[in-house]
Amino acid sequence: MLALVGDSGVGKTTLFRTINGLEKINQGYIRLDGFLQSSSFFHLPPEKRPIGTIFQDYALFPHLSVKKKYQIFSK
Repeated sequence: MLALVGDSGVGKTTLFRTINGLEKINQGYIRLDGFLQSSSFFHLPPEKRPIGTIFQDYALFPHLSVKKKYQIFSK
């Protein structure tokens, strides 16, 4: 589990979106467990990445608890 904290506007959401594959990057690279996920010339689709996200916004599956969301989406 990872928590990223910082002031508003410093890029926390953008960083998570690039790690999850929801945004492409134009320089540098992202590796997870030693495997390339993104670079300026390669983009692994989000559904192929070994990572998941639990959003703090209750708009997604409002009927599920945080614990249940974690159990479902951490698989």
